[in-house]
Amino acid sequence: MSAAEQPLSTLSADADTASYANLRRLVRSGAGLGTIDPGAVRIEEMLNYFDYDYAAPAEGEDFALTARAGACPWNAESELVVLGLTVGQAATEAPPTSLVLLVDVSGSMGDAEKLPLLKESMVRIVKGLRAEDRVSIVTYSGVEEVVLKGASGDDAEAILGAINGLEAAGSTNGEAGLSMAYRVAEETHIEGGVNRIVMASDGDLNVGISSEEELNAFVSEKRGQGTYLSVLGFGSGNYQDAKMETLADHGDGSYHYIDSADEAARVYERFLAAGAVPVADDVKLQVEFDPRMVESYRLIGYANRTMADEDFRNDGADAGELCAGAELTVAYEVVLTDEGRRREGDEPWLTCAVRYQPAGERAGEAPAEQRFAVGRESWSAEPGDDWSLAAAVIEFGMLVRGSEFVGTATADGAAALAENSASALDATDRTARRELVDLIRQASRNAAAFDGVVAAS
Repeated sequence: MSAAEQPLSTLSADADTASYANLRRLVRSGAGLGTIDPGAVRIEEMLNYFDYDYAAPAEGEDFALTARAGACPWNAESELVVLGLTVGQAATEAPPTSLVLLVDVSGSMGDAEKLPLLKESMVRIVKGLRAEDRVSIVTYSGVEEVVLKGASGDDAEAILGAINGLEAAGSTNGEAGLSMAYRVAEETHIEGGVNRIVMASDGDLNVGISSEEELNAFVSEKRGQGTYLSVLGFGSGNYQDAKMETLADHGDGSYHYIDSADEAARVYERFLAAGAVPVADDVKLQVEFDPRMVESYRLIGYANRTMADEDFRNDGADAGELCAGAELTVAYEVVLTDEGRRREGDEPWLTCAVRYQPAGERAGEAPAEQRFAVGRESWSAEPGDDWSLAAAVIEFGMLVRGSEFVGTATADGAAALAENSASALDATDRTARRELVDLIRQASRNAAAFDGVVAAS
């Protein structure tokens, strides 16, 4: 994209992580580089799966931005600029939560990797609840049912009994289940609290509303009642990734794929626990490139989250929500001008503006903005471990997708970058980074034995 012709890049925040966990499941099942449906490989979700050592906001600020830039590993003509946005912590103790668990118990959920894992995951989730929290469970298949309504968060016997009694059978009427869940959420709404529906399914909706467009309209209409919709995906074979992403994107929640009980615990801790309090709704980013410094740029990922530039200050335009302590990573491949390559001077390459609606205890306040300038000071010949991790994830994602922008990227190069990011003594989330190294190498081996079948789900 020419910075002179199109200096603005506008997008909605997106805290989803589903694509990485789903990709991990596919690779472990034998899929390799270039053998996976590109639509299932969303690089922004891969980037946002990991934890980074980004700076915390200054006192009185809601956001901080950490910028790192270095020579692009796959294109000698470009620089890779990685922007790490961090959300501040909530000012007070986490408010009570009303949690509605919407569980798909249709026949398609009978596999071991679906309902049994879902039940184990739900047990992990409810163990972190408090007495002041409320839990409801709604099931849906051919018929929707309220299994539990408004139970105290510390009533383990009632909650676990309801979860353990779930069984799979019948067709899948997601529309009816969602309608019932929103009704229960309204009836158990906690004023001043966090009100959230967590939908758990394989997305195989075959009765009632089933298209992505219809689901979008349905969930968007319900969004105004003040309830967040988060989505947990399970299973394979008939897994409907696009539908699940649509539900979360338009339900003001986040989307995650669960391939193990450990992943369920990770998702709960980061996105669903009592401390995961929404502090900013409708979060939008607008990056403005200075054409004197930047010749051209390419936003990496976020294809489903780009917005019209004029919607940045359109407070009626929906965007993503971010919880206390959340991190968001956005990366650009940029080509600098001769002036931009100069190492002296303090003119910024770009300015990143963040616009958001304060949420939680500050709901009702006017929309706010913060602006961050990024320039030469962000560039280094050794940009650091977090930059190396982001570069590794991007290369891996492009290789899996068979991207036209892959350039000189190789699996060995991506693995080396990931290894470097995990080797530092103070590396954040080292276990996940080492797992990434193994995953890249396994995907490369799988590609060598590819039998010509593209893995879609």
